[in-house]
Amino acid sequence: DITQKKKNQQKIEYQAHNDFLTGLYNRMKCENDLRHIVRKAVRDKEKGAVLFMDLDDFKHINDGLGHQYGDVLLQQVAAGLQGIAGIRGHCYRMGGDEFVIIILPQYFNIWEKIVKNITHMVSIAISLLVLLIPYFFISAPPLHYVCTVKFTRYIIYNNQQHK
Repeated sequence: DITQKKKNQQKIEYQAHNDFLTGLYNRMKCENDLRHIVRKAVRDKEKGAVLFMDLDDFKHINDGLGHQYGDVLLQQVAAGLQGIAGIRGHCYRMGGDEFVIIILPQYFNIWEKIVKNITHMVSIAISLLVLLIPYFFISAPPLHYVCTVKFTRYIIYNNQQHK
């Protein structure tokens, strides 16, 4: 049946390019997309940015509360990233608590707002997790977590790439 073969092919492609826990694109898809985006930016002499995001001390959530709570936080962060205007479809989970976000040239002028929205969203996701802890634990370790967002731009001058 051709319909079933197409469904199976779509499922295989999804699994090859998406993170199973968060549904975000994975490292392989990120590398492929970034290569194409930078080539286009070089050709069109455009600016863009790549954000590297890490949830500081994420290990303490997994070790202190259990991996199921870490998974919930990662899923909430992934859902929140997909809801931020300007980066939908360009968010990738590299593994663990590391994410990459590509800001396309058409959104480069609002990159600071995007970073602010990301950090705000992560603080909300962490706050929600903290609010839920008393319902599942009699005594839980104190939580204070921070999100680090590192930023690099790709700027093209005279067909040469610069960071």
